Amino acid sequence: MDDVPQGREAARDRRKSMSPAERERVEQTVSELLDLLGKAHTMAILREFAFSEGPLRFSDLETELGISPNTLLERLKELVATIRL
Repeated sequence: MDDVPQGREAARDRRKSMSPAERERVEQTVSELLDLLGKAHTMAILREFAFSEGPLRFSDLETELGISPNTLLERLKELVATIRL
């Protein structure tokens, strides 16, 4: 990973090298991801997965976070859909 340029200048150069269609796709993906991260409970769900010592059951998440089943299901579906992008 040491040979990968980092920093603002590298990011600027990468953006300049993108085709307009590729840049639009990346901007759309980032926008959708930020929208999802800003929705209620998304960060709490991600935190539970990040610090879990094993698999999590739906009911465990529901109980631990105090989220309604419908909201939890919707957020999990959105997270899975985002991962597949």
